[in-house]
Amino acid sequence: MNEKKIINISGMSCTNCAQGIKNHFNEKGYDEIEINFSSNQAYILENQKWNLSKIINELKKIGYTASISKETNYKLEKKFLISLIFTIPLFLHMFVNNDSFLHNPFVQISLCLPVFIIGLNHFGKSAWNSLKIGNTNMDVLIIIGTSAAFIYSVSGIYLHWNSEQLFDYLFFETTATIITLVLLGNLLEKQSVNKTTSAIKELNSIQKVDTIIIKQLHDLSKGKINLPKETELETIAVAKKTFVRKKKNNKHRN
Repeated sequence: MNEKKIINISGMSCTNCAQGIKNHFNEKGYDEIEINFSSNQAYILENQKWNLSKIINELKKIGYTASISKETNYKLEKKFLISLIFTIPLFLHMFVNNDSFLHNPFVQISLCLPVFIIGLNHFGKSAWNSLKIGNTNMDVLIIIGTSAAFIYSVSGIYLHWNSEQLFDYLFFETTATIITLVLLGNLLEKQSVNKTTSAIKELNSIQKVDTIIIKQLHDLSKGKINLPKETELETIAVAKKTFVRKKKNNKHRN
């Protein structure tokens, strides 16, 4: 009998992504897959038609990175830090005088563009793939919102250059702030999941339960129960198996 295998998936941003992946495989005729969004993992059972390699390749075709080894959050941290560096001065333009260089439209677009590119790279692929499989996710909303703000601001520069109304059409800080905050949320979520998963694994590794196994002789006809002999056992739970080792024997208790 095949055992369940675990595949680590990167690129999921919400539970809709996980459901979309499951629906995609179900439509392909494979239903021995469970997706856990919180841990970014898929639990699969191989069969004659679907083996591990084919499942990983299918995940890559729909835009997700799949592997057996667990990936770290370093890449996500890097994206967030770069976005934060450019977003802070862009956001601060609202708190400085109007003659500050931060109000210059070309300074703003220069600060926003790197963050916008990071957002397109991080959320765009997942958004596009979710549209292809017919199950929209949160990344679609992020791309629509940030792209609308960016395009609107660029259009404002083109249509209202040298006009006093120009600054009413600039929303570059909106684009950068949304992307940076969502990246921060994703990073905090992944760190929290990793810590929780590690804590559970540590608890499982040291789990030791002392229990009492009681063998009783029931005399139902007389309505009596003989006093049991107690055998104290030490049980150690590992995964789905339980190993029992005899520890000591005690006399029965009154």
